Amino acid sequence: MAQSELTITVTAENVAELSDRVLPYRMRHSSQQAPAAPNKFWDQIQSQIDRANELFNALTEQQQAEVVAIELALEKYRTDKQNAEDEQQRIRRRDANLRNSGCRPTDADRDALTGRNLIQTAAVTTAWEWFYTTRDHPVLLLSGTTGNGKTYAAMNLIATYAHDSMYLRADQAVKIFAAHFGPQLEQQERARDVNLLILDDVGIESDSARMQDVLVDIIDSRASARETPTVITTNCGKKQWAERYSTQRLMSRMCDRVRWEAITDVDMRRQSK
Repeated sequence: MAQSELTITVTAENVAELSDRVLPYRMRHSSQQAPAAPNKFWDQIQSQIDRANELFNALTEQQQAEVVAIELALEKYRTDKQNAEDEQQRIRRRDANLRNSGCRPTDADRDALTGRNLIQTAAVTTAWEWFYTTRDHPVLLLSGTTGNGKTYAAMNLIATYAHDSMYLRADQAVKIFAAHFGPQLEQQERARDVNLLILDDVGIESDSARMQDVLVDIIDSRASARETPTVITTNCGKKQWAERYSTQRLMSRMCDRVRWEAITDVDMRRQSK
C-alpha cells in the first residue's frame, strides 16, 4: 500500500491550536518505535508550524514598531499641548501681575512683557541681575535718557514676580503721600509694605520738595532688600538729581540704601522703527 504525501497549510490564526494538538501527541509517542513515513508527516507539520511562528513573530514586531511610533506621536502631542497650556497660563499670570500692580504698558510692550519676545536691553539685564541675583541694596535706581528701557525693565520685574507688586508714577506718589485721610492712606500703607514697589519717572513731578519727603518715607519704610525691594527710575543724572533733591536727609539715606545704575542704551522707540 503506497504511502501518500500530505500537505497541511498552517496560518497564524491556528498556530496555537495546532501546536496544542500536535506537540502533546509527539511527546506521548516519542518513546515508541514509529515508522519513517509518519515521522516525515509530523516533521512537515512541525516545519510549517515553525514557519507560521516566524511569520507571526515578524508580524508582531512590525505591529510593535507601529505601536511605538503611535505612542511617541501621542506623547509629543501631549507634551506640545501641555507646553501650550503652560504658556497661556504664564501669559495670563504675567498680564494679571501687570494689571494688579497698576501699571499700564502700551499694547506692544504688554505683548513683549507677557510673551517670550522680551526685548533685551541694558536696563533689563541690570534690573534682572539686581533683583534675582545680588539684591545688595534695598533700592535700585535706574537713571538715563528717555526711552532707553528703564520703565520697561521695571515692568518686566512686575510681570515675572510671583508676589504682590505696586506701580506708581512720581506724580501719583506725590498726591497719595500728600493725603491725610481717605483711600490714599491705604495706598500709602500698601506702598510702604508691598513686596515690590516701582516708582517711575521721578523728576517729572512739579513739586520736588514734596517728592523728597516721599522718597525719604519710602526708603525708610522699605529698608529690607529681600522682603521689600524697590525700583526707582529717573531721567536725571547724578548732578541733576543732587540739584533737584538736595536735602541731606535724602542724600544720606541714598548713600547706604540705593544702588545707582546709569543706563546708556539707545532709545528703544527709535530702535523699533
